[in-house]
Amino acid sequence: MNREQAREIVTASYRAGLQRDKNGKGYICPFCGSGTGEKGTGITENPKAEGRFTCWAGCFSNASAFDLIACETGLITKEEIGKSLPPEAFTEAYKRYNITIDDNTKIANNGKSANMGNQTKEANSTNEADKKQEEPEKKHYNRTAYYNECAGRIDAAVAQEYLHNRGISKKAVEHYHIGFDPHHDNGIPRIIVPVDDEFYIARRIDGEDKIKKYYNLTGVPVKLFNAAALYDEENTAPLFVAEGTFNAIAIYEAGGGDAIGLNGTSHRNKLLELLQKKKTKRTLILCLDNDEAGQNAEKDLYKGLQEMGIKCLQYDIISKEYDDPNERLVSDREGLENAIQAAIRAAAKPDNVQDYLTGVLFNDLDYFKGNGNRKTGFKKLDQKMNGIYTGLYCLAATSSLGKTTIMHQIADQMAAAGDDVLYFSLEQSRLELITKSFARLLYQKTFEPNSPTSLDLRKSEDYEALNLAAGLYYKMVGDRLSIIEGNFDFNVFQIVDYVKQYISNTGIRPVVIIDYLQILKGNSDKSLREQTDEIVTTLKRLSRNEDVPVFIISSINRMSYLSPVSFESLKESGGIEYSCDCILGLNLRCVVDETTQAGKEFENAKTEKQKKKIAEREKSAIPRSIQLSCIKNRYGITSFYQNFYYDPVHDYLSEE
Repeated sequence: MNREQAREIVTASYRAGLQRDKNGKGYICPFCGSGTGEKGTGITENPKAEGRFTCWAGCFSNASAFDLIACETGLITKEEIGKSLPPEAFTEAYKRYNITIDDNTKIANNGKSANMGNQTKEANSTNEADKKQEEPEKKHYNRTAYYNECAGRIDAAVAQEYLHNRGISKKAVEHYHIGFDPHHDNGIPRIIVPVDDEFYIARRIDGEDKIKKYYNLTGVPVKLFNAAALYDEENTAPLFVAEGTFNAIAIYEAGGGDAIGLNGTSHRNKLLELLQKKKTKRTLILCLDNDEAGQNAEKDLYKGLQEMGIKCLQYDIISKEYDDPNERLVSDREGLENAIQAAIRAAAKPDNVQDYLTGVLFNDLDYFKGNGNRKTGFKKLDQKMNGIYTGLYCLAATSSLGKTTIMHQIADQMAAAGDDVLYFSLEQSRLELITKSFARLLYQKTFEPNSPTSLDLRKSEDYEALNLAAGLYYKMVGDRLSIIEGNFDFNVFQIVDYVKQYISNTGIRPVVIIDYLQILKGNSDKSLREQTDEIVTTLKRLSRNEDVPVFIISSINRMSYLSPVSFESLKESGGIEYSCDCILGLNLRCVVDETTQAGKEFENAKTEKQKKKIAEREKSAIPRSIQLSCIKNRYGITSFYQNFYYDPVHDYLSEE
C-alpha cells in the first residue's frame, strides 16, 4: 500500500485502540489517564483535522497517531510531540499494525506523505538506499554499567526514604537491582528499576511533578517488566500481572513471586502480542489498578487470554479501599499477603466457591448492578422487566402484530437514552426504518390522524416536514444508532464479526437487535433446524463473550395468533426455549384477555372460524390492542404482561 493509505490505516487503528472516556465524547489519555474522572474529559480528535488529538489535561496538543505511538514506545518525549519525528517512528507504527509499504514515497514529519520526485519509478521499486534511510538499523543501548552505578548510590538517604515509604525492602532492591540517580534528566532525582539491559523505569522522587512522574526513554520502546517470567520453565506457580512496575514489586514483597508489570494500561496489547508468538504454561492472575481504566484493561486482557486458550483469572488482591497493590502493601501488608495467597489457591482451583466469595463476588455484583441500567424506554415495561442485562432476548409474534415496530421503537428510545444500538435489518431497508422513525416523531408532536406516514414521507416533496423530522431524529439518536442492512444471504457469523469490530473500534459495548431469526443464515451444510439451533447458540455465545444484550425477533406459525405465544409456539425455532435468557411474546389482546369486550367475544366463540373472524377484525383495527407477555425471564419476574396500543399507520406504540 502507499503512504497515504498507510497513514489513514495507522490513524484509524490507533483511534480504535483507544478507550472511550467517561462521558463518551472522547477517549482516555494513554499517558495520564484523563477521561476517567468526574467530568470524564480525556482526549478528543480535532473535527476540522481528522487524526489530530489533544489531551485536555495538558499532555499534548494536535498530535498525530504517529506522534503518540512514538511517545508510547519511547522514541520521543511528550515535550517533543509536534516536532520532527525520527524515521523509526513510522517503522514502529507500520510494524504495530502489520502494514507493508510498497511504493516509492517517503513520510514527512507527523505522518504527511511527501513525493520523492521520481514519478517514473515503479511504485514497488524502492532502492536499497531509500530502505536504509527509512528503516535505519536499530541502535541497541547496553546500560549495565549505568545500572551498576545507580545501584551503588541506592543507600542515599532520599532514596531509602522513598523506598521505605513505598514498602520496598532491601531484599527487593537487591533482587531487582534497583538503583538511584540523583541527577537524572536536568538534575531530577529518580529511582532506577532495570527492565532489561537497555530499558528501565525512572521514577521521580522529589514530588515536584505529579503528572510526569516517569521518564520516557528516547529511542527505546516501552517494555514489560519481568516478561521473561512467562517462560520460566522451572517455575509453574501462578504469575501475577499488574499495571505498573512498582505494583509488580509490591506483589513480590507480599509473597507473590516475580510479577509482570505492563507499565501502563495502553501496553496491555504488548502482553497479548508476546503470548500470541509463544504461549506461557503458567496461569496468569490479573490484578490491575482499581480505577476505571485499569478495570477495563483487565477485562480486555482476560478476554484476549481466554480467546488464546491461556489459563487466567481475575482476582481482587487490592480490595476497594486501595487504588493498587503498592498502596495496599504500604497500608495493609498482611491483608495483601493473605489476598495473594488466596489468589494462588484460586488459580489452583479456579472454580472454587470460597475463593470466588472472597476475591471476585463483589466485583461481579457491582458490575451486574450497573449492567442492568439499560432501559427499553417504555416506563411500565421497564418496571416489570427490571432492566436490560447482558444476555439473549427473544421477541416472538405472528405477522402484523408490530414486532418489528416495537423493537425499532425500543432501539430509538435506547439510543436516545445514551446507549449505542446496532440494528441488523435483514428484511427492511435503512430508508424504510428511518422514515418510520420520522413518521412516529411527527405523529408524537401533534397526535393528529392525518400526520404523514412513512410511505408519505418517502414519496413526499414536502422537504419542510422531512427536514423537521430529520432534525428531531438527529437530535434524539445522535450517532448512537446504526442500521445495518442485510439480505437473504446474511449469516450469523457476519453479525458476530461486525459486533466485535464495532467494540474494537469504539470501546463501546452496544445493544444488538436482529430482525429477524428466520431470515438469518447459519452453516449452509446443516439442515434448517440445525442452522436455527446454531444461530441461537452463536448469538448466546456472542452476548456472553462480548458482554452485550442481544435481541432477536422470531416469527411463529400464522395460526398461533388464535392462542397465546408459549414455549410450544417456539418448538420449531431451535434452542430458543433453552438458550434465551428472556422470551417475550406479542399477542392480540382479545386472545389473552377475556376482560375486554373483544376478549369475551373470543372466549365465547364456539368454533375456530368464529375465533378467526374476531381475531382478524381486531388485527385490522387502528389502533390495535396488543399485549406483550413474558414467558421466561432470568433477570426478574417471569410471568408478566403489558398492554399496548399499536398504531401501524404511524409506526407508533404506546403503553396502556
